[in-house]
Amino acid sequence: MLFRLHPLRRAVGIVPRATTFPSSLRSITIPSAPTATPPPISLQPAPTQSFANANAIPQPAGIDFTKGHAARIASILESKAEESHGFAEDELSHPKPAAAPESNAPQTNKERRRNQELTLTEAFVNNIMKDGKKARARRTLLDALQHIQRETGQDPHKVLQSAVTKVSPLVKIVTTKRGAKGIQTPTPLNERQRRRFGILWIVEAASGSKQGTSFGQRIGMEVLAILEDKSAALLKRTNIHKQALSNRSNILMVERKMRRSF
Repeated sequence: MLFRLHPLRRAVGIVPRATTFPSSLRSITIPSAPTATPPPISLQPAPTQSFANANAIPQPAGIDFTKGHAARIASILESKAEESHGFAEDELSHPKPAAAPESNAPQTNKERRRNQELTLTEAFVNNIMKDGKKARARRTLLDALQHIQRETGQDPHKVLQSAVTKVSPLVKIVTTKRGAKGIQTPTPLNERQRRRFGILWIVEAASGSKQGTSFGQRIGMEVLAILEDKSAALLKRTNIHKQALSNRSNILMVERKMRRSF
């Protein structure tokens, strides 16, 4: 759509000769309203109270803290403030060491076996087992426990524990070479080693026995023979103790040798 303007205005040059409505709108400039700038904000610190003593507690006006319950309460508050102040100074002067990070590394089979404490029945099963047949070893031990219960009428686990404790040795004999001569030195055993020797001797004595119809029954009979002081395993324990007693002088010889090495 074209707008025809007056010839005088075209001659003066106010607007172009022919213009369209959209272009005329674009050529019009509307003055923007003046914007008011906000005043600057000034930050001031909050007022603080200063006391002559840092540990002193401000007392409200109108209360006498030198008499009666108010005096006792004021003394308690002052003592607590001193304790907290001293505790804060001690924490700053002696900081606690940082805790060591926990190790999430997996344990090896050797460490796992060392930390694991086997029960008496599990230790018996492991010493009876042959060729990895653990189920068969468990059935053998079950036969032994059933035989003990039939003969004694008591808890077979307690009877088995008593027999192992009775037959377990206190020391073992370690033979060391010194030139062309072997020196036998008594060495003490810990609780786990003592129990292992006792179980091995019971199993060996039952293996050499010809009584009973099954191996489990022979183990049960050997346990009862230990409690009656009729087992060959008790004789083996007595012989080792006698041998350790006769070679007790070699302990001093080993100690002197260790001192010289250090």
